Amino acid sequence: MFKKVKKNGIEDKVIIVESVAHDQVPQYINLMSVLVLPSETTYKFKTLTAVGWKEQFGHVLIEAMACKVPVIGSNSGEIPNVIGEAGLIFSEGDNLALKNCLSSLMLDKKLASELSERGYQRILNYYTNKALAQKSLSFYESLVETI
Repeated sequence: MFKKVKKNGIEDKVIIVESVAHDQVPQYINLMSVLVLPSETTYKFKTLTAVGWKEQFGHVLIEAMACKVPVIGSNSGEIPNVIGEAGLIFSEGDNLALKNCLSSLMLDKKLASELSERGYQRILNYYTNKALAQKSLSFYESLVETI
């Protein structure tokens, strides 16, 4: 990663932090202009079984949206479902598409602001304890109705 940043002459625009303590994550997220989750699926098929990895949720996305930081994610696994209409999605491994997403947010501050607010509202509607409890209750009520 450092080599790519240097090669492209953007050292003054990119800060790479390899690890932070769990309790410091919110402070670091709140320093961000955007959070990118560029996950890539690594499935390899051997006979009838698949070996590898696919993004299951991308919890860091909801952490960023809760901090009103706009998000960009690849289309790996559940990322598009977590982001919904509250961020930008690009095809995994498509560097040009990722560049275009980043450029859109850098050049269009209104879009960045709208996505920040949509992300925050998405958290309130789908990912708070209250929202999750309500969804669970609705599910169980629908089961009772079928009896």
